[in-house]
Amino acid sequence: MNEREKNTYFLPDDVLLPDTTGVLRPANVDDNPLLTEWIHAFYIETLAAKPPNLGNFKHNDVTAVTERTAVLYVWHPVPDKPPAAMGMLSTVDDGTEKLNLIFVPKENRRKGYGRTVVAALCGMVRSRDKRPVLNAYADNTAAIRLYEGLGFTSKHSARG
Repeated sequence: MNEREKNTYFLPDDVLLPDTTGVLRPANVDDNPLLTEWIHAFYIETLAAKPPNLGNFKHNDVTAVTERTAVLYVWHPVPDKPPAAMGMLSTVDDGTEKLNLIFVPKENRRKGYGRTVVAALCGMVRSRDKRPVLNAYADNTAAIRLYEGLGFTSKHSARG
């Protein structure tokens, strides 16, 4: 079992989100090979955990990844070009949606894509009058810097 410290972050209602460019869309069947690769990399790089068995993975059948109602999204920096990053939204309760599986492959990092995906997902959550929340391991300094740079604040930590 993973015993790393994990912090929960909330985006306060008064924080303005930056404008986003590109196209964020729900994943579809054509994305399955890429999503399988990215989810595998996310588990290894971010969670330092064995990836789930994705042999029967379908684009938005994320039961292999989460027990909540969830939708995977891919983000294209330019329409009609391949996706460059992904993220997932899952329902926590009536007032909160959780961002998860935020992933930018190594070749696309340090270009602002992670920031754009998080901001776009937060905009979607807010458009439904809900509050964005996410988790980050305390040792994932790049992710924490991104989240805090957008205005997220840490509420508590846990092990696991």
